[in-house]
Amino acid sequence: RDIAKLKKFNFRYVILDESQNIKNAISQTAQSVKELNSDHKLALSGTPIENKLEELWSVFDFLMPGFLFNVAEFNYRYVTPIMERQDKTVEKHYNIEVLEKGELIFDSTNDYYRYSPSLLKYEDGSMDIWLSSPGNSSSQWDYISYRHCDSEGNWSKEEIVLKPTVGSKDRCSVCDPGVIYFDGYYYLAYTATDYYEGNGSYNMAFVARSRNADGPFEKWNGSSWGGDPEPIIFYDGGKDNWGIGEVSFVIKDEDLFIYYSYIDVLDNYIGLCKADLCEDWPLTIRNKGKVLYQNNHDSVDFVYDCYLDLFLAFSIGDRMSENSYLQVYVSENGKDFREACSTKTMICDYAHNVGIAKDECGWVDSSKDLLIAYAFGKNWGRWSTLLQPACFFEE
Repeated sequence: RDIAKLKKFNFRYVILDESQNIKNAISQTAQSVKELNSDHKLALSGTPIENKLEELWSVFDFLMPGFLFNVAEFNYRYVTPIMERQDKTVEKHYNIEVLEKGELIFDSTNDYYRYSPSLLKYEDGSMDIWLSSPGNSSSQWDYISYRHCDSEGNWSKEEIVLKPTVGSKDRCSVCDPGVIYFDGYYYLAYTATDYYEGNGSYNMAFVARSRNADGPFEKWNGSSWGGDPEPIIFYDGGKDNWGIGEVSFVIKDEDLFIYYSYIDVLDNYIGLCKADLCEDWPLTIRNKGKVLYQNNHDSVDFVYDCYLDLFLAFSIGDRMSENSYLQVYVSENGKDFREACSTKTMICDYAHNVGIAKDECGWVDSSKDLLIAYAFGKNWGRWSTLLQPACFFEE
């Protein structure tokens, strides 16, 4: 009842004894003490959690507001995994280290940009990479380019392997490649729009396939392969919103996991669909809901780590800023992810759109070094692409 007077002062210390008494975040007591102003705060308790994990969140909301996120995200990241799913990854600690400055595979001083790399690495050490690259600027904004790296580290000459289809639903741009290989085909997912007035908005997810990594590719038309493209994941929000795209594939347990970004004014998240491993798999796509909320991070590339038996998700935090850093999320089942670790060391400023080198099924083996690639550059549309070795491990 004295809070109206007390909140006018700035105390040197506010100390709560028996701080479990603010365990109910919506109680008048909890809300009142959080209005007090001070240079330092302490919370003392012999029983910080009496009944449920959410009680800890309320105490930290007094001590360090935002440190454990808002209560909804705290529940999503920790309460649900621990209490409902008995998720053992919450009890484990992981780390990611970028090992060296790496290899510049595209220099923006020679051209405008390459971004959103998708990489497949093979047993002999060779590798294929697909990238978003400039289109003709006026009617077709982005193309998808391709390069091959042999086992000796020699890169092939870049070539354009996918363009928009004139007059179709992908007519403005094709970008953000995500590639998987099975049953004799490379499947290349991409982001596209037919809305010229939106300057890159109203996107949807599409896919094309080819027997060869460098094409020619035939696009999914809604019922089969070839002809004018139709989306595999539709966006039905407002035309001025970014929409759906940035697909990442993983094959696990006879399912094709299809991860994608959903971005509009009402919601930002990474979603998951699954499909059967068959020729016309887009007809079998099933929505499995949200897997990550996009809180100040970029597109996400997913892999399955056969060494740790975990799904891993890689993203750039604080994208396109001087504080950009690499984030890693983990999941036991490919749907319920939590943030595991992050690093700024060796990550270039103004980084964005990271891709992880994976095998044809979207798998990695973290007992060996990983390869990450991402775009970076301070000036819009002048983005180089860097390839770096990294190490992910359980501490």
